[in-house]
Amino acid sequence: MVVSIPCPRWANIFWKQTGLYVSGLESIGPTRIKDKDKMEEIFESMFELRNSIACNAGFSNFTDYQFKAYHRFDYSPGDCKKYHETVEKLIVPLNGKILSKRVSK
Repeated sequence: MVVSIPCPRWANIFWKQTGLYVSGLESIGPTRIKDKDKMEEIFESMFELRNSIACNAGFSNFTDYQFKAYHRFDYSPGDCKKYHETVEKLIVPLNGKILSKRVSK
């Protein structure tokens, strides 16, 4: 399994020189795969709990609840969704190309 983690250039050099980057990924990867079902179960229970908190507070979903709790007024959940979609469409492929060029060097 290959995992790409964006990081500052100096950190990349440090991790490659010390070997911490590779050894860290090698130690995290198997644990995440082994505990995948347990982590998914925890996430699902958190999701249900958060939605019930939001419904009890009179909101239709947790996102709307959190926007109110954080006093967000300069952008909406719809704006965030549009931003996310734009990043996914334009930035993620560009980042993939940049990382591919780095790997090939």
